[in-house]
Amino acid sequence: RTFLSWMNAASTLVVVSSGITAAADTPIIRLTGVMLAAPGVVFVANALMMYYLRRHQLDQRSVSSYAVRGGPLVLCLTASLAVFLNLILNLIRLAGGTKSDKFD
Repeated sequence: RTFLSWMNAASTLVVVSSGITAAADTPIIRLTGVMLAAPGVVFVANALMMYYLRRHQLDQRSVSSYAVRGGPLVLCLTASLAVFLNLILNLIRLAGGTKSDKFD
């Protein structure tokens, strides 16, 4: 279930970033889409790594803990950094007086 939860979060991020990138009309907005895709890829890599690690622990009947405390923190910080950089880029774009993102 944990693997599927992380994959759900990753696929949501990647789909949203793909939509932003495809609909973008300025390079800054395209960069925003790419920046949101990066945490999605990191989420997928973490989910796969944890899945294989836990599967190996179960196969070996290991008594060690299955809890990972650092992984979710790093993933949340990565996603927060991407959102924060997105906000900064949009504020810079608005302050520079570039055209709005209206669809024609």
